[in-house]
Amino acid sequence: MSLSNFMHLVAFCSLVMACSVKDDLDEMHKSTVEMNKTTLEMRDATTRMEQKTAAMQQTTASMATTTEALNQNTINTYQDLRHGTSAQLRAIAIEKMRAAKSQVEKIVYAASYVRAFEFQLWKGQGRDDEAKLNNQRDDAVNEYLRMIKGICMDLGAKLTMSPMSSDARMQDLYALVTVIHLVDSNDPGLQDEMDRGMEKLLEEGLKTKKQVESGAIGATALTTYMQSVLLYEPYARLVFELRQNFLAAMFVGDMVGGPARTVSLVQKLKMTLLLWVAPTQSHNTAALNQLRDMINEAMESRQILVDLGYPVTLHKSIRRLLANMRIEENALEAADRQQTLNVIRSSVEQIVSMDAEAE
Repeated sequence: MSLSNFMHLVAFCSLVMACSVKDDLDEMHKSTVEMNKTTLEMRDATTRMEQKTAAMQQTTASMATTTEALNQNTINTYQDLRHGTSAQLRAIAIEKMRAAKSQVEKIVYAASYVRAFEFQLWKGQGRDDEAKLNNQRDDAVNEYLRMIKGICMDLGAKLTMSPMSSDARMQDLYALVTVIHLVDSNDPGLQDEMDRGMEKLLEEGLKTKKQVESGAIGATALTTYMQSVLLYEPYARLVFELRQNFLAAMFVGDMVGGPARTVSLVQKLKMTLLLWVAPTQSHNTAALNQLRDMINEAMESRQILVDLGYPVTLHKSIRRLLANMRIEENALEAADRQQTLNVIRSSVEQIVSMDAEAE
């Protein structure tokens, strides 16, 4: 090959290679442009997603606010309705108690009455704060003690410490004082608060009497329901005096008569004069536990009076019946029944040891 031809070949190859490189560069430029375009589109898409996410977050926050407002409205509506419903339930219960013919029926309706006080339905949410709870307690104490006072005023000279009166108004009193320990434990999470039923409120109020009289604390420093207890102090005290007598009488009546038996007048007279054996074998375990609770409630009312320095009185007939009662030992009794009988025996002995008797 001549030198001239060789040079032409080299030139041709160089030209072909240059064209190839140019094509590659053009392709690379095109790809870069397309990548830039794709990147811009991805950035726009990301921006739109961020905007949608922000909008969703705002919607979620708005929904949470709306839900909270609905919850608050529901709570407020419940509390507004509760006040009227509670008052209506108490009015119905009292009306039925007064119309009832038997003592047992009166106690049932009295129980519905004390459980319907609004402070018993306090929830601790929304507007149910401590201040509102104390106001509700004050309303309850005022209403309850005014009712006790009203019945006493109606009875006049017929008011008696005897737990065996046949007067319908006295029987209303028996029912109302019997049930003050009851609480409506409608929310287990509030059990500590709700354990403070009417009995505890009256006791707490009476306990402040000596402190106020000695000047240790001023009356204005007391919560309003405690002030109300002191305002009606003679009637708050009467509640516990009647309660210990009536519960002790119920205990004797249920122990001897039971739900299906009656006791003759002659037998009652013998029991007040002679020793008698409590027929514990005629009561099943559930009935025996109820008798234990009954005499313990009488004992607790007595203890409250003693602790507060009030003279403790027990009707003489009931005292004699309890003093003459004997609970026999029985080795064949189940362990839980023996324990229950021991508690009953101990409570009866303590009640009999009271200092005075009331006619």
